[in-house]
Amino acid sequence: MGRTPYRALSSINNSAWALPPIVRHRLDGVVRRAARGERDAVALLAREFSPQMIEHAAENLARFDMDAEDVVQHVLLTLLERSMPEPPLAACAVTWLLDRVALFAQPNLAA
Repeated sequence: MGRTPYRALSSINNSAWALPPIVRHRLDGVVRRAARGERDAVALLAREFSPQMIEHAAENLARFDMDAEDVVQHVLLTLLERSMPEPPLAACAVTWLLDRVALFAQPNLAA
């Protein structure tokens, strides 16, 4: 079966929920700080959460001009530049971040 390129990302985004709840809770605050452009939070995500983001990007990659690592680097840079809206307070920020990774991995959906 072929890949469906445009899918409801949050509904299929199980990567965040595969994390232990304590890790998800800790990363939630880090993601929210990173979305506000805090350098230390972006650096912490780059060090501790890059492997999961790269794996998620690879699963959703539909671009020919980037590989999964490039997608994650682009997302992290966008966070640093505060070019992304902050995650909604009612949403899991980790899921929100992985949705952004998936969007950047799909050229027709990327911002």
